[in-house]
This record gives sequence, structure tokens and C-alpha cells, in this order.
Amino acid sequence: VAKGAGPAPPHGERVIVRPYDANPRAVARALASADIFVHAGTMETFGLAPLEALACGTPVVVPACGGFLDLIDGRSAIGVDDATADALSEAVRSLDLSDRAVLSAAAVEVARPYDEHRTFSRLFAHYAALREGQARVGVNMGGLRAG
Repeated sequence: VAKGAGPAPPHGERVIVRPYDANPRAVARALASADIFVHAGTMETFGLAPLEALACGTPVVVPACGGFLDLIDGRSAIGVDDATADALSEAVRSLDLSDRAVLSAAAVEVARPYDEHRTFSRLFAHYAALREGQARVGVNMGGLRAG
């Protein structure tokens, strides 16, 4: 099942494409209902959709690149070096879904550091340090790296 209105939706006889839904509760319900969330795109700067799936307790399979690297834990978030259909499907098969409660809890733990309150408080502290000239390029401040 693919959901959304992307420029190149997947297709095939076993693919069901659902329309974009602006209702956050409906999207969260869909993410939480999925067995696994697969994101094949390699041009993401962070990966909000996989993060949302993890926050809903759904394991993810993503390309091992860009911002996805921060989410990959090898257990509930699997990264693939080559985002081909074969590599993604092999990663899906590698997930152990036998104890869904444990896997869901691990997924939520991967997402927890990106809670909006934690993330924005760190970001605003970083901005303040930059404004005051206290941050240096390449230095990690509160979980964020300058430059």
C-alpha cells in the first residue's frame, strides 16, 4: 500500500495507491497499522515520514544515506546501501516480526530523541549560541553540529 501524492507512485499488480490524506490522525492510524514502512527515496535531507512511522511503533526500511543514517538502529530501522527493489525487499525479510510489541517499543525509542519539544529546544539553544558567537564550526552543541 502506498499513500500520498508523490511524483512517481509505485505501480504493479500487487500495489494499492491510496490518495493523500491531510488528516494527521488518519495518517498516524495508517502508519501504526502497517507491518513495515518502506521508504525508497534517496534524496531526503532528514526523513520525516520514516520518523513518523517509527513514532507510531512501525519498523522502517530506508536507504542508508543522508538524514536516514540518524534513524537506523539495525533492529527497528534497517538501512540498505542500494535502494533497489531487491535490496529493500531483502531488508524487509530480515526484520524479525515475531515479537511485534518489542519491535514497536524499539521503533518508538529510535524516534523519541526527535520529539518536537526536545528538538526545538536544542535548535533554539544552538541558534542562541551562534548568535552570541559561542558556537564554532564542527563543534557539537546540544546534539546539533555547527557547520
